[in-house]
Amino acid sequence: MKKTFFLVAALLICSALSAQKTYPKDWESYEDGDPQMTFKGKSPTIVDFVNNFLAEPEDELFGGLSDMWEKYRKGKPQDKGDTVIVDIRNGYVCFKDHTEDSYAKSYSKTEICYWNCSDGKHKLVAFSNDLWSDGKWVDGQYSGLSFYLYNNAKRGMTMVSNTGEELGIVVKTGWEGEISGYDADNKTYFVQLNGKRKNMTQEEYHKFIDERPVVTYSLPRTGKNMIVYINTPSSRKKVIFEWDGMYFHPAK
Repeated sequence: MKKTFFLVAALLICSALSAQKTYPKDWESYEDGDPQMTFKGKSPTIVDFVNNFLAEPEDELFGGLSDMWEKYRKGKPQDKGDTVIVDIRNGYVCFKDHTEDSYAKSYSKTEICYWNCSDGKHKLVAFSNDLWSDGKWVDGQYSGLSFYLYNNAKRGMTMVSNTGEELGIVVKTGWEGEISGYDADNKTYFVQLNGKRKNMTQEEYHKFIDERPVVTYSLPRTGKNMIVYINTPSSRKKVIFEWDGMYFHPAK
């Protein structure tokens, strides 16, 4: 009898904890008149999410992705160096753009995927862009990671994070709080890191900046976990964040 009681109690506690896991209410600030996603069938696919992202491109990145997506949808060949991967079953799309001219070589990778949330009410959609140029990863104008929350019932989607931190993806590079630049008053370059300031020559400053860590992302085509890389010219550290159905946690 005691074993049965404790087993039932444990199940009730687990059920209660599971039921408590949710998203903040202000993550879904829908207003009357906000557009809903349109799609065929009971639930959107990754193609529907990409269509939504690229419906009205407003910058250079989205304009280029839109052109590639239009070629894919019409069955036309991509421009030289461009590749579009569409995996509907696994909810994953990847755009790859290799560019080479007399000045530079560059590679841009954009990934989009989604997770079905364990609350049964939402889908979490991720969008990432990484940029490689002249032999190293760089912080481009459009580089980074963002997340959007889709409401299954309301068919509405809102951005909830432009870093991933609100969902548990906290990446520590050791360069947090870095301040650097040119001090016009003292006519010298400087870097302030970990509370310590150091004056530098222009050459030393540019070398220091070249060593700055660049964070890149790998969204899952298979599996559910996020992989983050911390890149420097001489190293690459891999960090895994495990998906629990609603949030991410650093792998132990």
